Amino acid sequence: MKTFTFLCVRADGGIPAMELSLWPDEDAARLRADQLLVEHTSCNAVEIWDDEALYAQVSRSQELRA
Repeated sequence: MKTFTFLCVRADGGIPAMELSLWPDEDAARLRADQLLVEHTSCNAVEIWDDEALYAQVSRSQELRA
C-alpha cells in the first residue's frame, strides 16, 4: 500500500478539500480521484501527490474515462 495525497482544486486555485489515504497502486489512486470529483462538485481537478511529487492531475473532463 502506498500513501497518496489528493488535492481537490477549484478553477480559482483554491483547495477546499484534501485527502491523505492508502491505495494499492497508481491506478487505484486515479479511481479515487475520479470519485473525489463526483463528491466535490465545486472542484475542476484533483491533484494526486506521491510523497512530495505530483503524480497526476485528473480534470473534470477526464472524470468518466472508460
